[in-house]
Amino acid sequence: MRHGCRRGAKSAGAACSERERGLYRGEMRDKVMGWRIAATTAGGFAYPLAAGALGNHSWRAPFVIYLIGLPLGAATLLALPQATPASENSRQPNGARGGAVRLLREHPLVLALCGLWVTTAGLMMVLAVSLPRRLDQLGIHDTLIVALYGTVLSSGAASLIGLTYAKLTARCGHVTLMRIAAGAWTAALLLFAVAGHWAVLPLVPVLTGIGSGITMPTLTVLVDRAAPAEKRGTATSLQATALFGGQFASPLVFGPLIDATSIATGALVAATGTGES
Repeated sequence: MRHGCRRGAKSAGAACSERERGLYRGEMRDKVMGWRIAATTAGGFAYPLAAGALGNHSWRAPFVIYLIGLPLGAATLLALPQATPASENSRQPNGARGGAVRLLREHPLVLALCGLWVTTAGLMMVLAVSLPRRLDQLGIHDTLIVALYGTVLSSGAASLIGLTYAKLTARCGHVTLMRIAAGAWTAALLLFAVAGHWAVLPLVPVLTGIGSGITMPTLTVLVDRAAPAEKRGTATSLQATALFGGQFASPLVFGPLIDATSIATGALVAATGTGES
């Protein structure tokens, strides 16, 4: 881990590169990516549960949770390494200029990975949107139970994967992990489509969480490797665009299909997509 650039460079061309300022490398980067997904998914189920508990006292009480951002923000500012002087940041090579379109044109692997982000996010939204309706069909109407199915189980599984992600990467490699994720998602969608009893459905968010816990850090690392060091910020923003773009497009694509056929049919079509990925 490097907190800053090498000092004492005399020439203008010795300005530190973005790659040299990277905080984590190799196995440590995989470990930190695992911690990141564990923290993200843990918040995904801890905050709704806390809000639900506080909501029993007052509808205003859940908003108090937002105050936790103040001490966390202050702690983050104190923990961040010293920033590189602006004079060094301004000395970017010509290759650092150019926007997202140029990055995608010159580095097709980044485009392919962003396409994978769009596809996987869109396919997984079929489960996220349809699970409450499927539970309702199977006789589960309690909103707390629906939240436990849809959020807690999936986030918990993803968190566990995140905590062990570095070991999984060292043992299996990124390609094998992506195949495992696709298999977990395919199994989740197939089970979701054919399940005839609510007791079977808890396996669906668990399998979904396993796939998400693997895919999110893996794709982030792969995009980081595929983009030039000076364009990693642009590549990261493209990942977010692809992720939310897939989530936005999914109901527009699968909504009419499910309305015209059934939830099971929509899940089976989505399973075809994950099985081929």
